[in-house]
Amino acid sequence: MLSVGASLLFWVPFLIYRPTKLKATLLIVCLVLALAVPIHVVTSSRGRFLRDLYSIQPGMTVEEVEAIMAGYIQGTGFPANPYSEGEEDELVDLGTGRRFHTVDTPEGEMEIVGSKVYRHSDDGAYNADWGIVEFEHGRVVSVSFSPD
Repeated sequence: MLSVGASLLFWVPFLIYRPTKLKATLLIVCLVLALAVPIHVVTSSRGRFLRDLYSIQPGMTVEEVEAIMAGYIQGTGFPANPYSEGEEDELVDLGTGRRFHTVDTPEGEMEIVGSKVYRHSDDGAYNADWGIVEFEHGRVVSVSFSPD
């Protein structure tokens, strides 16, 4: 928002010496842009998801996290590794290089050990946008976002 305010200040001298109709038009355009961009970011599915995900703080309980993330899809949505023999596997986040230990659930889905994974969409463009909340002893120790 600072850049929007700075750009408005830049235009003040220009607006003082121009006709009133042009001033009003420019002011309306600037206000619409200043309001439209932040609203779109916050109201998009991913924007709301990230806002909720990053409101989770270390030390929160599983129940507190589930209350915050109640409207989202839980689980990776990835099928279990067909070559796994019931042992832990390793998943590497290519964006960050972080390594996660995974197991296969009885339902046939891959699960990250000691974590809960949340998704905001099943759409193919975003179905691997993962919010990963890691727990130790029933309390949050870290929160991360792995984009699709």
